[in-house]
Amino acid sequence: MATADLGKVRGQSAYEAWLAQGHTGTIDDFLNRTTLPTMSDTQAGVAKLGRGLYIDDGTLNVTGFIPHIDDDVDWSEIKAMCQQHQLPVGTIITSTWYDTVNGVLYDFPWIVADNRVMKDEDGIDHTGSILIAKYSPARDVQFDAGNKAIWGTSDIRLWLNSDGAAGQWWTPQIESDTEPAWAAGMPGFLREIPQDMRDVILPVQIETNQSGTTVDTMWLPSYSQVYCSSTSEQGSLEWFSSLCQQAGFASPTTSNVPARIITKIDAKNTGNNTWTRSYYNTTSAYYLTATGGRANNYANTSYRSLPACFIG
Repeated sequence: MATADLGKVRGQSAYEAWLAQGHTGTIDDFLNRTTLPTMSDTQAGVAKLGRGLYIDDGTLNVTGFIPHIDDDVDWSEIKAMCQQHQLPVGTIITSTWYDTVNGVLYDFPWIVADNRVMKDEDGIDHTGSILIAKYSPARDVQFDAGNKAIWGTSDIRLWLNSDGAAGQWWTPQIESDTEPAWAAGMPGFLREIPQDMRDVILPVQIETNQSGTTVDTMWLPSYSQVYCSSTSEQGSLEWFSSLCQQAGFASPTTSNVPARIITKIDAKNTGNNTWTRSYYNTTSAYYLTATGGRANNYANTSYRSLPACFIG
C-alpha cells in the first residue's frame, strides 16, 4: 500500500484544509489542537474538509475528527489496509447503498468496529477488520416471521446474506417455516450494495447462543458485542466499548447511552430499535433501543437492522 493512499486515512489533506482556514502550525499542532469544529461547521450533519476527511455530526458522540476513506479509494486497497490493521477503530469508509424499492441511492458509511482475527468456513484464520453500518438501512424487517428467535434459521439472517431479487431470495430454513410478507417486495440486502465491496467481504464463522456456529457474509452484532457484557458470542467490539467510555462509563454498560443510538439512513436524526442476533428466549430476541439501551421482543416484530461484515 502506497504511502500516498495512507495519507488519505491519516489526515494529511485535512491538515491542508485546516491551514487553508487560516490556522498556522505543524501537522502535530493540527493533530493536538484543542479548538474543534462547531455544529455550524457541519451544516446538514457532515462537513467535508479536504479529500477523504469528514466531521461526525455528534450522533455517535465522537468528539472532533474521525478519519474517513472516500469513494475514490478502491475496495481492494481497503482490503489490504484491513489485512494489515492499518485502519484504526472509528475509521469511516463511505460507500453506497441503493434502495431499489424507493429508487434512492444513499451514501452509506461503514465504521471500522474492531480489528481482529476471524476464521473462514474451513477454520483458517484471517487478519482483518469488522465493519458495521453507521446507519440502519431503510428496511423494517422481522427477526423471524415464524416468531423463532434462532439466528441460524432466522429470516433476517437469510435476507442479510442474500443477493436475490424481491420475491426470490426466501427459502424455508426449517420444516413448516413461515415466509415473511415483506420478502415479496424487498430484495436481499447484498443485492443493494456495490459489487466491488461484496467482492472483498470474507464469509466468516459467527458464534451465537442457541445457534452455534454459522458462516455469514453479513450478520448482526450480538448482545455481548453491543453491550460488552460478557465474552460469549465472540466478545465485545471495541467501537461500542469506546462509545460507552466516551459517555462517562468506566466500562461498557447496558444502560441508555445516547452515543450508542443507531439512526436511520433515511432520517438521520431519528433513532430506531435495531435487532441484535442474540437469543433471549424461544420467541424473543434482544434489540438495541432507540434510546441507546437494550430490551427484548417477539421475533416476529419488525425493527431495523445494523449489518456487519468482515474484510480480511
